[in-house]
Amino acid sequence: MPAVGIIANPASGKDIRRLVAHGAVCDNNAKVGLLRRIMAGLVAVGAGEVVAMPDAGDLARRAAAEMGPACRLELLAMTPTDSAHDSTSAAGLLDRRGVACLIVLGGDGTCRAVAKASGDTPLLAVSTGTNNVFPTALEGTLAGLAAGLVATGAAGPASWRAPKLEIIDHGRVIDMALVDVAVTAHCQTGCKALWRPESLRRLFLTRAEPTAIGLSAIGGCLSPMAADSGQGLELGFGPGGRMVLATMAPGLVARLAVSRWRRFAPDQELAIDGPATLALDGEREIIINPGQRLGLRLCLAGPRVLDGAKILETAAHAGAFMALAARRADQDISPHF
Repeated sequence: MPAVGIIANPASGKDIRRLVAHGAVCDNNAKVGLLRRIMAGLVAVGAGEVVAMPDAGDLARRAAAEMGPACRLELLAMTPTDSAHDSTSAAGLLDRRGVACLIVLGGDGTCRAVAKASGDTPLLAVSTGTNNVFPTALEGTLAGLAAGLVATGAAGPASWRAPKLEIIDHGRVIDMALVDVAVTAHCQTGCKALWRPESLRRLFLTRAEPTAIGLSAIGGCLSPMAADSGQGLELGFGPGGRMVLATMAPGLVARLAVSRWRRFAPDQELAIDGPATLALDGEREIIINPGQRLGLRLCLAGPRVLDGAKILETAAHAGAFMALAARRADQDISPHF
């Protein structure tokens, strides 16, 4: 039986938006508790083989310590650097390892880092970040059950290809985003997190949902678009535009002037001219110098994503939980606290 991979970002849920807005803090103790619930779900369906990313907070090891022998944890042979590169490196190692699926604890930024190297391994992203548009709010035990059903083969196919936005320089893809790419007037990355609407010039989205938090909420409050629509949404900002309210960060509702908006098709390359800074999934990453031009393209063949709720519903209709209960009648599946 293939193992389940886990990448838990110890830095998610702790950025500057706790100071400039009202973002909730998801500290390491909360993440350890969430991992324990995930592992309990995995063990309950007989998927106790876990391979996890090591980190400075030792999150996975602390969580597994109280799970008993049914949860067998292996840490990847890598040295943490306390940067987003850890999540990308771990995703590549787990993809090559052939794990059944990859559970990600983090926000949009963490999921973006993982998706850069996850290959064909399906992702089950659980929210622990600030702007959680890409991850789901599935409770940890349920996420563990869903991932365990995939690992054991008890769940049918319930994955889909999420779209992504590719950044192109002279025909070469140099970076990507899963939810949004913002073009800002400031030519510096600063603290990376983007929350001030007055700096926005253009915004490109793979989805636009009024229930979201962050930049994609601007599009969601103006022209809603589902992630599986097969289109992208571009917005421009400036004086004289249509005014719209949007939730830029938890507790931070902004009023913005949107001068134009339109849908655009996949594989259509759009030009972005400098000077500007690009924020990818809410974090400023790329500086475009004066006279420089980059391209942007919507790609529908992004990372594979698991629909945890659909997996559980399908398994219930198929009688999987009754079959598992009968098969494991003589086994102790409870964690040993």
